Amino acid sequence: MIYTLTANPALDYRMEMSDVFTHGKLNRAHFTKMRAGGKGINVSTVLKNLGVETTALGFIGGYTGEYFQQCVEEKNLIPTDFVTLQEFTRINVKLSDASGESEINAPGPTIDENAMNALMDKIKTLKTDDVLVLAGSQGQGEAFTYERLAKFAHTAKIDFVVDIDHGALLSTLPYQPLLVKPNIHELRRIMNRPIETDEAIIDSAKWLIDAGAQNVIVSMGEAGAMFINQSHIYKALPLEGAFKNAVGAGDSMVAGFLKAYSEKRSLKETFKWAVACGSATAFSHGLASSETIHHLLNHVTIEEVNQ
Repeated sequence: MIYTLTANPALDYRMEMSDVFTHGKLNRAHFTKMRAGGKGINVSTVLKNLGVETTALGFIGGYTGEYFQQCVEEKNLIPTDFVTLQEFTRINVKLSDASGESEINAPGPTIDENAMNALMDKIKTLKTDDVLVLAGSQGQGEAFTYERLAKFAHTAKIDFVVDIDHGALLSTLPYQPLLVKPNIHELRRIMNRPIETDEAIIDSAKWLIDAGAQNVIVSMGEAGAMFINQSHIYKALPLEGAFKNAVGAGDSMVAGFLKAYSEKRSLKETFKWAVACGSATAFSHGLASSETIHHLLNHVTIEEVNQ
C-alpha cells in the first residue's frame, strides 16, 4: 500500500475572470471551482487513476475539513485516514484573469502534540512493504516535523519519498529516503547557488545522494528531467505537447515512479513512467488520466548519461 501524507492540505478555490482584475473595485468571476488540493492528494489521485492502491493521510478540521474529506473520498474516490484538528482546513484562492494567474495561500492550522501523536499512531501501523510519501508544506506549530516521520520510517524499515520544502527536506536525508524529487528551482534553493547545466544538476543530485537520498529525480520543465542515483544517470528528453497546467506535474512524477517501483520495473522503466505521468498532467487541464499516461509512455525517450 502507498500512503500519502499531506500535512497542510487546502481547499483550492479557483476563480476565472474575462477581464483584468481591478484593485479596489467590484470584480466578477465567470467560472469558479473548489477542489481538494495538496501534493500528497495529487499523488494519491494519479495513483488511483493508474489502479494503484493508496490511502491519503493528513490533518483536517472544521466544515472546510469535512468538505475536503468529501472531495477526496467521493470525488477522487480515495480512501482517507485523516487526523481531525480544532482549527479549520485552509482555503487557498487561485485567481485567473486576462493578465495571468495569481494565488493567495492561507497559513495552515496549528498541529499540536496530541495531533502529531495521533498521526504517529496511524503511521506506526504501516508495514515494511508499504511506502510513505511526505509531500508539501507543514502547518503551524513546533510539534510536527518531517524529520520525526523520516526517522521513524527509517527505523521501521519503511520506504519513504520526500517532496517537501528545502529546509525540511535536508533534515530527512540522513534517514535515506527512497526518492527525493525537487524541480530545478527547488534544487537551486537547496544548493543555494545557480544551476544552469546538466553537469551542475548531476553534481547537486550527487550531493543529495551523498547526504542520504537513494534516488533523485530533478524535473526541468520544458528541458525534460534527470534521474540520478549511485549507479545510473538518465536524462529524459522533453516531450512534444501543448503545455496547459503546471499544478501537480511534479506530484504526478512521484506517482509514476511509485507505480513502476511497486511493480519492480527497472530503474530506466521506472523513470520513464515518472516522466510520462508528469508530462500527462502538464498537457492536461487537471491531473493525468490513465489514457493520457499510457499514450505518452510510447513517446518518452530516456538516454543514459556517462560520467
